[in-house]
Amino acid sequence: MRPTYLDACVIAALLFDEPASDHVIGEVRSWRSGVIVSDFTSAEVSAAVSKRVRMKLDDLAAANTRLAAVDRFRASLPVAAPTESRDIRAAERLVRAFELKLRAPDAIHLAVCLRHDFRLATLDKKLAFAARALGVACINPAENLGEQKN
Repeated sequence: MRPTYLDACVIAALLFDEPASDHVIGEVRSWRSGVIVSDFTSAEVSAAVSKRVRMKLDDLAAANTRLAAVDRFRASLPVAAPTESRDIRAAERLVRAFELKLRAPDAIHLAVCLRHDFRLATLDKKLAFAARALGVACINPAENLGEQKN
């Protein structure tokens, strides 16, 4: 089986108390040896943690604990997927394919998956649609729960 690339919403489900969190945790554990997290995904998750601080949902201690958990998780993975400048250029081309309806961050995730032939794990139904349209294998670890993000 090809490695599974986790996008930011999957990592968020691991970090935050979301309706699908328990199920996503179980799914990700079952893929453990083949899980990939890019540096871009880590930056997106860090931004989500920062937003929670700004919204006063987390204090600084909670935020730092969450970020440390992300760092430990990434360090435990056998392989990392650095985001390269060619991924950004490919993402720009994907965003310009208007029928895909991609935001730049989602296009970057897809560009990394396309370059490495990774399977994409996402809770985002628009990203999943675009991935499948491009021939990227895609899985929603909470699909059978009806959990998807718009």
